Parts: sequence; structure tokens; C-alpha cells
Amino acid sequence: QTFVTLSDLLSVGAPSHPALIVPDGGPVVTSSSLHSQVERLAARLQELGLGRGDRVAMALPNGIEVITMFLAVGAAAATAAPLNSAYTTEEFRFYLQDIEAKVLLVPPGGAEQARAAAPAGALLIETTLSPEGQVDLVPLKRSPFTMKQATPSSEDVTLFLHTSGTTSRPKGVPLSHGNLLTSAAN
Repeated sequence: QTFVTLSDLLSVGAPSHPALIVPDGGPVVTSSSLHSQVERLAARLQELGLGRGDRVAMALPNGIEVITMFLAVGAAAATAAPLNSAYTTEEFRFYLQDIEAKVLLVPPGGAEQARAAAPAGALLIETTLSPEGQVDLVPLKRSPFTMKQATPSSEDVTLFLHTSGTTSRPKGVPLSHGNLLTSAAN
């Protein structure tokens, strides 16, 4: 089977098999549910004006939200840039500026330092999680961007990370769907 994007991997699992399991009695998200959530959220992101070339910063805790949103951002042909939710305001300011984030995803009422560092003009969106493991988006203002529609390709950058910065300032590392599919195959 030939895979072009990370979304293609979601079609491999049996629909009723668990795709995400939260320990200690948390929700279990099946392959079918994850796939439908990713498609729904990707369409919602495109309605909000996100697509190819746009970078979405994510100051989300580890869990279903960050995994689902990473996949949804890629399915919308945009680029996910996950950030450590423990960064200081100044660290967030540096990373958000370097990323050139068009959107910042945050948990409801959380990520105060990220919110304080959000660039002017960036759309702030809270991600919610239902007890059943359903992720949703709550924009905190009306999107100023025009709706986009794009189908991602293997060359589209889907993940933007930074080096550790041990010898100099952290540098951005763009990874395409193709890069990540190769890693997954290995």
C-alpha cells in the first residue's frame, strides 16, 4: 500500500481497534473515531482559513488533543509546531516569532505564558476534549482569514520542530509528510 500523507496511515487500522488509549480509566479512541475526528477538525481548520504554508503553534499538554490536532493540521495541508507547555513567556515569544504562527492552539483556560506571547494577528483557539475522547475547536474570536481548501502532498511540511539549541540559538527543522512516513516505515 502506498502512503502519501500521515492521514493515509489512519486508514490501515481496523475501525474498532484502539488508536489512542489514555491510562488510568481515560477514554479510548478507536481507529475509526480518530480518522473521523481528524477529517472533521481538518475541515474546520480550513474553514477558519488555514492551509498550505500556514503554521499552527500548539501549546497543548501531552494527550489526545495534541495527537489529534497534529494529525488534523497536517490533513488540512498546514504545518503543526508543537511547543513545550512549560516554556516561559519569553521562550514562547521566541518560538512563536520564529515559527511565524498564524494560529495558537491552547487548552481551555490554560497556557497563560503562550497566550501572553501570542503574536498580534494570530488566531487563538482553545481545544476541548469530551469524556468520550472527542476533540473540538473553540476560536476565541472570529477568524480574520479566508477559507482555504487544499489536499496535502508528501512534500508538504507537516511538522516544524526546533533543535535543542545547546551550541547556539535553536533552529527550525521542517519535516514533510514524506519524511515522517519514511520514519514510520523504518
